[in-house]
Amino acid sequence: METILLVALVVWGLVRYAGAEVIATARGTEPPRLRDRRRRAERAHERRMAKDARRLGPTIAEALAGRVAERIAHPRGRREPGPARQALGAWWADGWDYATGAPAPPS
Repeated sequence: METILLVALVVWGLVRYAGAEVIATARGTEPPRLRDRRRRAERAHERRMAKDARRLGPTIAEALAGRVAERIAHPRGRREPGPARQALGAWWADGWDYATGAPAPPS
């Protein structure tokens, strides 16, 4: 019994979709299945565009891309290190000299 139902469903699907395709091809029109799929895609696209239009501000990726492009277009010049960086640099150099056994530079 299940086999008969399965065969009936397969035949029904083939007749429905293949028959519609053959008739549309013979008429030279677009098959209804493809037309419906195209309309669904158009509606989904319209919904996405409407959602994007309601969005406030850029996405994270757009904001980061803008900052990266700005930095590439206008790079900062080399600055003198501040007092904290100078102190850390001297501290690092002293520690490195102590670790490697090199003599400390005269101050």
